[in-house]
Amino acid sequence: MNNVGFSHGKVDMTVIEEVEETLGIKFPESYKILLSENDYLDPVKNCFTYTEPSGDINENSFIYAGYNDEIYGDKVKYLNQDYKDYYKQIVRFGCTGNGDDVGFDYRSNKVEPAVVLILHDWFYDQDEENEKEWVVTLAKNFDEFVCNLYEPII
Repeated sequence: MNNVGFSHGKVDMTVIEEVEETLGIKFPESYKILLSENDYLDPVKNCFTYTEPSGDINENSFIYAGYNDEIYGDKVKYLNQDYKDYYKQIVRFGCTGNGDDVGFDYRSNKVEPAVVLILHDWFYDQDEENEKEWVVTLAKNFDEFVCNLYEPII
């Protein structure tokens, strides 16, 4: 990846693998390699488009969460604890500027998960017990997601 904007350097692969074990999943290999070289990566190409539940096309930018807990509190492991059961198979790995989460969706494919956006302002089943945020598919896998990212248009 030659569009690294900013990162906090390397993180040992064993740290990422410990999080995999804790969460009971396997991250895509290309993701593990990228983040082991670029913890808390803020890529130059960080924008994507998606379709909102209303049908409107929207654009957002994101940064990767990381693994070095001495840097920030939004470590990948902590992004994925204490969520309701319906999110247990969606593993967050980044967030957008407006507070939405980007994650791997293991519900349909445990080996090559889709990349999804969890919209924190869009809900369905809106009662206290069943309130759920909308999940929008961004790409069929991590490599496709990275290939589709583009630089912000200013």
